[in-house]
Amino acid sequence: MAAKKRAKSGGEGSQRKDSSGTQRQRNSCILNRLFIEPLPRFGFISIVLFIILLDQLTKYLAFRALADRSIVLIANVFSLILIKNTGASFGILKDATVFLILISIVVIGILIFYQRKLSCPARLFAAVMLGGIIGNLIDRIAYGFVIDFLAFSFWPAFNVADIAITVSAITLIYCLVFKK
Repeated sequence: MAAKKRAKSGGEGSQRKDSSGTQRQRNSCILNRLFIEPLPRFGFISIVLFIILLDQLTKYLAFRALADRSIVLIANVFSLILIKNTGASFGILKDATVFLILISIVVIGILIFYQRKLSCPARLFAAVMLGGIIGNLIDRIAYGFVIDFLAFSFWPAFNVADIAITVSAITLIYCLVFKK
């Protein structure tokens, strides 16, 4: 009975025609089934909110714990230190807060507009990127700078939002180039 129902509805991995009449593989992505499908309207939003909350919580904790000190976790390699970053990644566009706020708003608009048109993994990573962008935007609007606190000796300081933006941007580009 269940097999008949799956076959009738198209089943996982079946072919179906889209509005242009071409055949496409039905999306059976595990990430989609875990994060997007259980909360049809709110899956994307839930991921965005999770990244924002994680980012803001870690920045709050760093701001409180690192206000007057740094913590060396691995000597000459990795430490926790409070940095008030008025620019973008790697210290570029220093003191360009208004410009960075405007760029963030434009990118947020683009991601929200196009997210429904993306495939499963691309949509998931667009949500992660959006959460990171909003996390840093909150800092720029509230403080005039972004709180960075993770510091490798060989790399500029960064935060959870920066990790979300960087990893999701690389993965999103991969998904779009290779149509995943």
